[in-house]
Amino acid sequence: MSKTKTESLQEFMARGGKITKVDYHDPIVNKQKTNPAPNGPAIILSLAEADLFYGEARAKKKVTKPKSSLKIDVNMLPESLRVKFLAKALEEAKDTQGDEDDE
Repeated sequence: MSKTKTESLQEFMARGGKITKVDYHDPIVNKQKTNPAPNGPAIILSLAEADLFYGEARAKKKVTKPKSSLKIDVNMLPESLRVKFLAKALEEAKDTQGDEDDE
């Protein structure tokens, strides 16, 4: 803590101090005049709007689409391909049923 020394006017003059007179300076006269802001009235945002503009980004959920199975209209195939396709499908079905029976 610093202690400040106080002295009277007589002590100041006795140690050789000088008193100078300063002219009055009006602070309001010298203040620069500024134009009001050219902006219009203040815009008030609702909480939802403020959250939209200034809120944190929400975590996006990853949507995974189920893989669509290949759908073939068998009736639209020519007869030769239809027989071949159905024979292969029946063969695969028998293989999968046989595997399930083994377990």
